[in-house]
Amino acid sequence: CSVTEGNSGSTNCNFVVRLSAASGRAVTFHSATVDGTAGALSDYTGHASTARTIAAGQTTLSIAVPVRGDIYDEDNETFALAISNVANATPGSLSATGTINDDDPTPTLSVDNGGCSVAEGNSGTVPCVFTLRLSSPSARAVSMSARTVAGSAELNDFVSFGPVSVAMTERM
Repeated sequence: CSVTEGNSGSTNCNFVVRLSAASGRAVTFHSATVDGTAGALSDYTGHASTARTIAAGQTTLSIAVPVRGDIYDEDNETFALAISNVANATPGSLSATGTINDDDPTPTLSVDNGGCSVAEGNSGTVPCVFTLRLSSPSARAVSMSARTVAGSAELNDFVSFGPVSVAMTERM
């Protein structure tokens, strides 16, 4: 199955277990979710080995796995549904992949417009701190390069640096 995550709540990723033909007997099996790049604690509601039955005369059973919505820009993620302990049918494909499609925009990185302002002083150095902001949360590492350039200040008014790389890796 494949589902777009949404920003809140949950959306079901529906797996369909299918028999090649109807059986005169109930077909039983167990299903369990298995983490891939998606995690059961953060991205979807997983389940341990759970007994399932396709009733006699039926050919399909749908298994819904709730996918949690979020507001983090991230890669599409996957998990699996694994089938085991099949009775009254010949096992075929016993695993299927669920794909969680991310729908969140890539954030914009910016430097606060105010920049920084400090009193020059007569000796030593005074830090001038620039604040970086993301327009929205991201689960991805965000990186950039920066360097100082002279504006109305002269080169002997500040300690030049650059280029320097900055990485923002904390998940919001």
